[in-house]
Amino acid sequence: MLSRFVTGFGYWGKEEQEETATSAEASTVAGGTEGGDVDLATADGDLFQYHYTRDPKFYIKLRDIKLKIRKIADPDDPYVFMLVIENDKGEAVLGQIIHNTMQLEIYPETDSVVWTMTEGGVVSQWSVVFHKRDEEEKCTQILAQCMYETSTGLPFTKLPAEDQPFFAGQFNTKTKTTESDDLMEEDLLDFARLKLDDSEVAELVDNTELPGDRTKVAGSSSSSPTSTTAAEPAAQFPGADADGNFNSLLCDSSRHKKCFVIRGDNVGVFNRDDDCVFDTQITNLVTPAGTTLKPTKIMLHNSDNTLLALSDVCPTKMFPIDLEVGKVVEEWQANDYDTVQLRHMAPSTKYGGLLGENTLAVMGHNVCVGFDPRKSGAVKAISDPANFIYQKDPMFTCCATTRQGHLVIGNAKGEIRLYSGIPGMPNPASKTGRDAPKTAKTSLPGAGDPITALDVTADGKWILATTKTYLVVVSTEMPDCDDLGYVARMGSKKPHPLRLQLLSADLAKMGGPANVNFTAAKFNTGVGEQWIVTSTGPYVVTWNFRFVKLGDTKKYIIKKTHSEIMSDQFCAVGVDEDGTRAPIVVAHRNDVRIEKRTQQTVTPYTKTAMDAFDRQ
Repeated sequence: MLSRFVTGFGYWGKEEQEETATSAEASTVAGGTEGGDVDLATADGDLFQYHYTRDPKFYIKLRDIKLKIRKIADPDDPYVFMLVIENDKGEAVLGQIIHNTMQLEIYPETDSVVWTMTEGGVVSQWSVVFHKRDEEEKCTQILAQCMYETSTGLPFTKLPAEDQPFFAGQFNTKTKTTESDDLMEEDLLDFARLKLDDSEVAELVDNTELPGDRTKVAGSSSSSPTSTTAAEPAAQFPGADADGNFNSLLCDSSRHKKCFVIRGDNVGVFNRDDDCVFDTQITNLVTPAGTTLKPTKIMLHNSDNTLLALSDVCPTKMFPIDLEVGKVVEEWQANDYDTVQLRHMAPSTKYGGLLGENTLAVMGHNVCVGFDPRKSGAVKAISDPANFIYQKDPMFTCCATTRQGHLVIGNAKGEIRLYSGIPGMPNPASKTGRDAPKTAKTSLPGAGDPITALDVTADGKWILATTKTYLVVVSTEMPDCDDLGYVARMGSKKPHPLRLQLLSADLAKMGGPANVNFTAAKFNTGVGEQWIVTSTGPYVVTWNFRFVKLGDTKKYIIKKTHSEIMSDQFCAVGVDEDGTRAPIVVAHRNDVRIEKRTQQTVTPYTKTAMDAFDRQ
């Protein structure tokens, strides 16, 4: 069905790029809708395309266009929508299936909407500046609704009225970015070993030919510099090139100044004083029952002397690996019946594993309880999980805790739930010592994309969520309220979330948004979170959190390493130490490296001008 739409009538399909339609098929959409299709909103405006080959800004492509948001009649899917651009003759010249891969951004300050289009691995960025404010408001509102319905498969009207502005607000973006005069010394940190390499040409088209295009700009694609790692020695497991496994997980210890890397059923121990150096390894991990253990989730515990592991092979068990003895010493479970599948874990308070706290939060797909390893026997749940199981599966995926012990849980629908404490454990918000309930105090609606990882600032004021193609940063503070969303219901006071996504020039290097797959994003540890780190493929990305909090979501640094990154995080520092200048430890498939950051004399950030429009 979708193949009847053309490009330049190019678009992104919901799952994959469709083939370009024939000219005969194109005629079915030019000038109108096909049987059953309905235009939900129409607006007059001018069409612009972003250029990177010269002064970065949007350049005029077509004047006096019509932007239409069209509901496509599809008997198999009631939530198919398309953004259509028609020229002044009523001819459809550009089209885009509305979906999260279009990287939608709405700029109320310039009456514009921006999106990214990918066709055959080639990326371009477009904008429409609306002529009339009332048409703009209707179109952007309908666009946000379409994004919700295509992502969740639910009608927007099912979303509570108090949550609708929260969802729509994540697409609103500020035009003003932080100027170089606003930068402090710590804002100029960049990777010391990753150097620029101009040899790579990004597949970015910034001068697409459209019917009736009246304005031309020299240059048809941009050469955007990427970076590579100098050929310096890297730390590896012995025999790593021939063992048939690959590095998969990484944990860093500030107490031992070591990082622990999972490779199949082995744990590698690497010293990281200056650069990573292989120290030793724990080989052939097995459970107490003799089953080979290949961890899929790990967390340091017991003052960083124990590595807790979860595995898909034994999903109802947790396995503590004694790092001094060098083996699995026990197996823990949630109940006597051994029926609760464990998906994720977190210390009962942030940094609790480093500070020697015994308890922790353990989560299944429909339950979260506290564990206390000091309990005798295999069952370590503090309270009976049966009392905290949700009858309707919330599809929990990950969790995190604040320094005070408040709990955050993400799920497969992109929702984020804020709890006063770990259910069944003492409630940190209670003055009478009552246990925390299983009911969330605040629920933040999702965009339909599974949350794969969560982190939270120590004070609990900011939540960082990872999805496959973008990050979400949410404040838990409310106006006219001293309490955070963990202990006071946020309701209609929810601040708009901030969506962090890559610029189209960087997406071009990866072949489009569909090829982005972010690793778990994390804040730097210690006093004062100022940086966020994540990676995708061979690229490591750091956002300046100080600017993100001000609404400047474009302040990030992206550098290319020598190979695919499997896991990464800032080197851990003590709770009371300054971690803003900490290097990043990176686990590739076969080696582990430390990527240091040094202060630069010029801004390391890409220049962007989302508010600049050349109308000549």
